Amino acid sequence: MAPSVVQLHSPPPEHINMSNALELYFWPTPNGHKITIALEELALPYNVHLINIGAGDQFKPDFLKLSPNNRMPAITDPN
Repeated sequence: MAPSVVQLHSPPPEHINMSNALELYFWPTPNGHKITIALEELALPYNVHLINIGAGDQFKPDFLKLSPNNRMPAITDPN
């Protein structure tokens, strides 16, 4: 799976290291919008990986390793 990566909308606070950004796997659905709003409000750094539910990306083995029940959004923390 070669996900698209989207840049942050706002810069993170100075005390947060961008190398520790969360990885967000989502598609722009109501639940996807909720998590992006929350991450922005919390000023947490994150990278967006688009999972196209119309193409069935949520059933691909790479995504199922992150979310075994194929639910989105999914977040991974490098820490």
